[in-house]
Amino acid sequence: MTLYATGGSGLRRFFTTDAHLAKLNKLAAGLMVLVAALMLVRI
Repeated sequence: MTLYATGGSGLRRFFTTDAHLAKLNKLAAGLMVLVAALMLVRI
């Protein structure tokens, strides 16, 4: 649990700029679309 909290605080420091946040948002959106597409194909 401590390792998880330490990693989260480190990521928060890394993603402080808007450019990094934009990249993270694009990555998260892409992963969500990929998971949704895989679920639709499997059903």
